[in-house]
Amino acid sequence: MRSVLISDIHFMNKSKFNPVMNEYDGILFPLLNLQLAYETAKKENCDSVIILGDVIDKSNVSSYLVHNLISFFKDVDIETVIILGNHDTYSFVTLLPDINSNIRVVSKTEFLTNDIVCVPYSERKDIVANEMIYDKILLTHIGISECKVNESKKIPADFSLQYLRKYV
Repeated sequence: MRSVLISDIHFMNKSKFNPVMNEYDGILFPLLNLQLAYETAKKENCDSVIILGDVIDKSNVSSYLVHNLISFFKDVDIETVIILGNHDTYSFVTLLPDINSNIRVVSKTEFLTNDIVCVPYSERKDIVANEMIYDKILLTHIGISECKVNESKKIPADFSLQYLRKYV
């Protein structure tokens, strides 16, 4: 499975108007990032685009912002998986599959494949207790404070590649 991953798009209502582009920055730049993700997916022959949370910045969105998002997502022609982040949980994002059957919203922990598990932000506390996901690829929208490399070594999440090379 080949996928493009993108996270923290954060469409927002309150933003500066960009007179050159005739659009608000809080809508324009997230749209450009999404377009780039989908263009890359097509160019690289990917099977899907996976959004790891926070499509929007706040749950109280304007009708103008909703219109822009729906206009974009209604024409998406590649499988799209949206794993809900902390800003998405109670938003209209959960309704996107109703406008396009290529879109799937993950609101509960589920397996994307036998080796890939998706965990939305609302179920983040279950990750530690869930032994079924220990040897899986985890796709989620959470911060990680440390990573276990092997039985005796743990590294902080803000590690550099140089630090990681010592353990691999």
